[in-house]
Amino acid sequence: MWGEADRLIPVEHGRRAHRAMPGSRLEVMPQVGHFPHAEQPLRFSEAVLDFVAATAPARISRRELAESLG
Repeated sequence: MWGEADRLIPVEHGRRAHRAMPGSRLEVMPQVGHFPHAEQPLRFSEAVLDFVAATAPARISRRELAESLG
């Protein structure tokens, strides 16, 4: 979720991160700044609910978790 008018962290950062993470999902909100949850709470919550409904939970074993934590 990214505000297209974010002046603190430009939307291009979100686009690059999205391209670097296969399977990720990026929602860019036009005319929204750094706080999309505060500026467009209904649209933000609808996007979050849609993401939760459409996305399978990640599966990770205890061993994989321990290895990822170092």
